[in-house]
Order: sequence, then C-alpha cells, then structure tokens
Amino acid sequence: MRRVGIILLALVAAAAVVPQAGAQPKVTITGFQDLVSSYTKNLSMEGSNPARNGDDEWYTRTRIRPDIVAEVGTTNGTDTLQLVRA
Repeated sequence: MRRVGIILLALVAAAAVVPQAGAQPKVTITGFQDLVSSYTKNLSMEGSNPARNGDDEWYTRTRIRPDIVAEVGTTNGTDTLQLVRA
C-alpha cells in the first residue's frame, strides 16, 4: 500500500511540474489569384487582304501567390509562394 501511495505522489508531483500548453498554434493563409488574357491581330495593309490570314496571338497568364503565416506564442514564421503559368 505504501508503494502505491509513493507512485501516486510521484504522478501528482510530475503533473504539477509539467507546464500547461498555453500557446496554441495559429495558421493564416491569405493571398491572391490573377488571370491575364490578351488577344491581338495584326491589321496592317497586308492583313486587310481576305486571302491572307495575317498573324494573330493569344496570350494568357495565371499567377497564384499565397502567403502562409504560422504563429506559436511570440514566435511567427512567414512563407510566400509564387506560382506563374504562362
């Protein structure tokens, strides 16, 4: 019985020494997504001839930039990613 009491006292003392988890992690994700699209057709004098197609161009770009901020207590970390597809 004495051994059980010593073990219980040791567990209570260990629980009192272990600090409580006061700092909870916080993660915030912000950022933006951008889409650009452009179409051009050359309308020069040669381009006005219906038998000639002329030159045309279609350009698109997608850009995604998330900002990830993680905070634990007074410590914080920031990670910025930029993904571009042209």
